[in-house]
Amino acid sequence: MQSNRVKVFKDSVHGYISIPEVFVSSFIDTDLFQRLRNIEQTGMRILFPSARHDRFIHSLGVYYLGHKAFKCFKKNVQISYPETHYKVKTDEKENELFWRECQLLFELACLLHDCGHAPFSHTFEYAYDLEPEGSTPLRDKLLEYIGSDSFHNDYSGDGGPHEVMSALLVCSEYSDAVEKVLKEDAGEDTPVFRIREATEFIVRMIIGCVYRETDEAHQLQNCMINLLNSKSIDVDSLDYIIRDSQMSGVQNMGIDVDRLLQSLTVVEVTIFNNASFRNRDINAIVIDGKLCSLDRKSASFEGRFAGKTDLSGNNSVVLLTQGAVCAEGEAKVMQDCKLVSGEHVEKRIFVGGSEFETLPQTRTLGKITVEGFLDGEMSLEGVGLTFSSDTNAQGRIQSPEIKFSSVSLSGQINGKFSGKALGNQTCLSSRNAQTALELGFHKSSLSVIQNVIIARNYEYQWTYSHHKVVYYANYLEIELLRQCIRFILERNKKSLHATDEIQKILSWKTMITPTESETECRPYDLYGLKFWRPTDADFLSLFNYCYVESSENDEVRQYLYEYRNRRFKKSLWKSYAEMCIFFEGFTKSQIKDFKNMLVEYSTDKKEDKKEDREEEGSSNGYRFNEQYGYPKTEFCEGLYKLGLDKVVWVSGDSKLKELDPVSTYIHFKDRDMTYGSVSSPNDIRSIRKLDLFYIYYTPVDGVEINISSLQSFFKDSLEKWKKERREKEKDHGA
Repeated sequence: MQSNRVKVFKDSVHGYISIPEVFVSSFIDTDLFQRLRNIEQTGMRILFPSARHDRFIHSLGVYYLGHKAFKCFKKNVQISYPETHYKVKTDEKENELFWRECQLLFELACLLHDCGHAPFSHTFEYAYDLEPEGSTPLRDKLLEYIGSDSFHNDYSGDGGPHEVMSALLVCSEYSDAVEKVLKEDAGEDTPVFRIREATEFIVRMIIGCVYRETDEAHQLQNCMINLLNSKSIDVDSLDYIIRDSQMSGVQNMGIDVDRLLQSLTVVEVTIFNNASFRNRDINAIVIDGKLCSLDRKSASFEGRFAGKTDLSGNNSVVLLTQGAVCAEGEAKVMQDCKLVSGEHVEKRIFVGGSEFETLPQTRTLGKITVEGFLDGEMSLEGVGLTFSSDTNAQGRIQSPEIKFSSVSLSGQINGKFSGKALGNQTCLSSRNAQTALELGFHKSSLSVIQNVIIARNYEYQWTYSHHKVVYYANYLEIELLRQCIRFILERNKKSLHATDEIQKILSWKTMITPTESETECRPYDLYGLKFWRPTDADFLSLFNYCYVESSENDEVRQYLYEYRNRRFKKSLWKSYAEMCIFFEGFTKSQIKDFKNMLVEYSTDKKEDKKEDREEEGSSNGYRFNEQYGYPKTEFCEGLYKLGLDKVVWVSGDSKLKELDPVSTYIHFKDRDMTYGSVSSPNDIRSIRKLDLFYIYYTPVDGVEINISSLQSFFKDSLEKWKKERREKEKDHGA
């Protein structure tokens, strides 16, 4: 920045945060940004009362980390690649201006990334994607503001609903301010970024939409995009992991932020597009790729490989195994294979669940799993074989098509290859191969990355998936808003379409400043109650209004009593572990079918209550479903007899997220690796998305709940539901 004048904010997490005065006056001291003081950061406060932080201070924290991160990133790129990747522009002065403006725009994106956030953290975010019929959907509205062909070609629905809303507001509310700070920063020089390019770059960083252009400048900008919004580690997630832990008092894993940020750099990857290989030696990690046959012959690889490999068509595999092998698919063993036991290592082969010492010859197999280190030769042939990420073997693979996913290859390759490999591998093919850049970390940060993974997974698994947090954030607040709107509609003798009203309250039309070009934008009037850029406070005022106006017999008063007094329903289980114990006699397939049954049973079919239908959840992929009005179905009556009244079920896997060890790159002195390839499974400690849901209920007076009886009832209900579905499908087919 040309001006050194700053304002200082005291943060309980990062200490003193210095922000340029022009940022404060042009962005922070605006109605839209100050609104974030009244937007709850998380839904965990119901569990941890001290977690009273908001999106305002989180935004300042992300700016602080972004400022430090960019300086480290730029410095490391300059040190490692002074004559190549750092020199984006041939003119030295113009090159420095490019980097300075990138930093300015990156810091603005960090500051504004949540400016359009919905009330109550992620609870009401789903409504942003429920634009009323006849109105322009939110994501289409963003496309209207960003008119460049490249953005239209690159954008494929990137970003969560609140990120898209924030990006839209950057375009509608802050484009003039962005132009102002760009010109002030450039001084007498001409800015490198034109205003449209600058705004689009900020938008891309907020929603995580990378450029497809392959020039050096756009490759570096893609790294900056991933530094704010990525599937791996970014400054947004770093702030909320640290902040949520410190503000709530949860004793989470400590993270050495400075060590991590100081390791930021770029790594080189090679993109292949139908590159032809004939007996070409390769020693590389393939992130994602496909090898097809060359000259109508089978594609092949001969050598060592470790990682996931998929085969299709007629294929053969000859393996001399030196580690765990797990193959799934229809396969035949073409010769006897005896695995010799080594010292202190037990060799076990499982075929379709049965244990063998020797693989049976020419037997059709469903799944082969080998435990321990092996010394022997397996020859397999079949269709659709998949070798899992645990595979570590050497031998020869032949197939019309071989797919690789984070596979380390060392040997000879034949065929046409398309995909991505780590490092500069253009020497393998002078044609149809080009080098690209990805955000990476120096090897010095390996221990910190592990702690980030543990801390993130802990937070999502044990806090956001806690049964009280799920009930409060994924059900009660949503249902309470619907009940309050229904109450107001009933008082005004209007048809009950509460979801329509929620869509209008939480729409881009109530967020964008009304102008001559945006005549649709205005506060939404709900029979005297007006909503403009709604916050938690607006909804709390609505709740209080309905509590005062309603009588004890009104259904909304019952929900408000529960909300205001924390008189929540009880849950049949209180964690994923307890859910697994409850469904111990069920297969995974049966549990999935049971959840589908709940979806169907909880969807109201009445045309005059369309708001009661199942609705898609937020960008995190969860669904919210509930039995509105508790209809007296046979299933509900059965639950009542067993002691469960007013039963609702809520999905609890809403915010589970993990760091991807495949797309996290580590820079060593002589080569680049994926985090997964240099770490053991114990280091990664990744968790899959939990298919978690809770069943909540009000106890029936005088009825003691018997878990065994409930389990039997659930099984009987599931079998009856499946039978009814089969009959319906049969009738439909006829």
